Amino acid sequence: MLQDALNKGYCRVRFQQAKPLLDRDLNLLADLTSSERFAKLSIGDGVLEGDDGFRISNLNVSTNDFNIDPGICLVNGRMAILPGATTYQTQPFPDNVESLPAGACNIYLHIFITEIDAIQDPDLQNTDDVGFETTVREKVNWEVIVSVPPIIDNDYYLLAQLDTTTSVINDQRLTGLSLARIKAEIDSARGSTNNLSDRLNMSL
Repeated sequence: MLQDALNKGYCRVRFQQAKPLLDRDLNLLADLTSSERFAKLSIGDGVLEGDDGFRISNLNVSTNDFNIDPGICLVNGRMAILPGATTYQTQPFPDNVESLPAGACNIYLHIFITEIDAIQDPDLQNTDDVGFETTVREKVNWEVIVSVPPIIDNDYYLLAQLDTTTSVINDQRLTGLSLARIKAEIDSARGSTNNLSDRLNMSL
């Protein structure tokens, strides 16, 4: 529904007086104005400025494990949040934890959405007023997985490449994401250089 609206050039939903509200219109309104779309289009994937989320460290081949640092990582416009340090083996969703392969491999952060209803969250039962469920919630969950072949999918973000033979970890995260910092760098280059090519060189 969202993509169809975007293909038609729609940017918002306007409700008409005395007309019934439809759930599809309300949901489209939420999707069109979502911060996820802005983050995906304007910021990109990676770790926000001042954060060090999902850094991979302390590879231990003998225990088939490594550390995952707490923080936030943007993937496909959505925020994966890790409130406290964890490991590959003890991460919240360990269903796809496998033995580390011999040699080089890729470490990915995979995000996925789950729907939460009143069974999982009793607050959605609205016991203080109507006394029944009127909406559900969508929640961003994540898992860190290991893959030898590259994964080309918007919901997978490459965190690191490691080699179990040499115990070397190469951080692949894009860090310091900030629109404010990008703007400051561009403004600084524009303000200090008259020649356009020199401005571009300083900005890039």
